[in-house]
Amino acid sequence: MTEFQTKILIGIITLIVGVIIKHFWDKYINRITKLKYSIWHNYIGSSIEDVKFGSVKLLYNENELKNLYSSNVIIKNDTGKDLSDLELNISCDNQSLILVSHGKNTNSLKEFEFTETYANIIEQNNPDNSAFVYTNRDYKIPVINRGDTIEITLLTTNFQNQCPHLFASTEHKGVKLKYYLEPVKLLGVSQNSSTIIGLIVSIILCFAIFNFTNSIELIIVLTLLNGWIASLYGVFILKGKNWIKRQIE
Repeated sequence: MTEFQTKILIGIITLIVGVIIKHFWDKYINRITKLKYSIWHNYIGSSIEDVKFGSVKLLYNENELKNLYSSNVIIKNDTGKDLSDLELNISCDNQSLILVSHGKNTNSLKEFEFTETYANIIEQNNPDNSAFVYTNRDYKIPVINRGDTIEITLLTTNFQNQCPHLFASTEHKGVKLKYYLEPVKLLGVSQNSSTIIGLIVSIILCFAIFNFTNSIELIIVLTLLNGWIASLYGVFILKGKNWIKRQIE
């Protein structure tokens, strides 16, 4: 093979490799953005009839309710992207109603407005649309930057005196909502993660204690103390990681 043919071959291989790398890079850059969301229900009360103490009734527009819940839909943008003009759709099961709702970005005092379509349906005040109005809430979110949290607070009720079921979705291009359970926190970070990281650090420190300490009594004391504060090692590491991440962003 001549030198010229070698250069052509290298050029072709390099071109193919470049095209492949560009393909996977575009897939990485334009991958679907997943926003985490969770739903919480706090029981407020129920309408009851008590023989000894009388009756308690919950009324909404003079209509008696079986129960009342304060429900919350929380959406977090933990991605590296800022999103704008996001439409958020919240609905409930057919045995429940959404009575009142408000939503906002926790970094702002301004409340979200309904989407134009949903607002028009409300303004029409058509009884035929009441089922849709009281089982759906469609919000227009102007912007949700990386690190932002969206909170939608709703008063909900269920005809069967059960806990209502809420659903959240969006049809925004390239965005999906992914349900997650908020982990138990320890000093503002995940307790499970801090415990695992702290345990690893604690084991490493135990080797240092065993190697550099001669007194048995001191080894026992340091080992007990090391195990006692193991989770704090993880807390400090996770908080440091989050601080560095914020500085980079």
